[in-house]
Amino acid sequence: MANRYMQVMISRIKDFERNACNTIDPGSDSKQLTSALETFRGTVINVALFSEAAKELRDRVHGLPKRVKNVFDFIDQDRQTTKETNKTYIKNNEIRHKLKTEVKIHTVVFLGITLAVNRIKSLKINDFQEICRLAEQYIQVHNLKSDLEQKEFLLVIPGWIKSIPKWAGDYEVFKETVVRKCLSKNLANDNAGCEADEPAPKKRKAKAGSSRFEGNP
Repeated sequence: MANRYMQVMISRIKDFERNACNTIDPGSDSKQLTSALETFRGTVINVALFSEAAKELRDRVHGLPKRVKNVFDFIDQDRQTTKETNKTYIKNNEIRHKLKTEVKIHTVVFLGITLAVNRIKSLKINDFQEICRLAEQYIQVHNLKSDLEQKEFLLVIPGWIKSIPKWAGDYEVFKETVVRKCLSKNLANDNAGCEADEPAPKKRKAKAGSSRFEGNP
């Protein structure tokens, strides 16, 4: 269904390209249209990144926990680096603040998988907020929450996040879900092991020439 919708969108975009000269009359104020197209382009690029990240997530690609750790390290950073100007440092601190106060744990993990820290640092505040909104929506639409609740990600989430009011409750739910999954998986493995160790029942051999029902003449 999603692929079909995407093909419809592509077809409409191509129609617009073919008829662009008929769409904008001489002297028309096209700023609103240009702005809408720029926003649309940014949205499509971000969603394409989410699509790739979701595939990597479900394929359990090696190295994803390291990406998640990097984003939490960025959030925890409080000193200005030699590469940061004062303006950049202030902007990055604003991004950190918004992550801590406005973004859910699952979304932070997904953003860590999707975007390198340098990419996050390069974003303007408004663009960053829009990406966060889209990421949360993408997680909901494609049911990625369960995929994000993995032991490997829990292990790289630092303990200090429990002191962040926005994240404290989310973290406990995240942790409890991961632990429950691990216990369920271990129980399933134990049961499978027990079934494998259990000897197969011996088949009773019938005597040659004997009747199926004893006592029959």
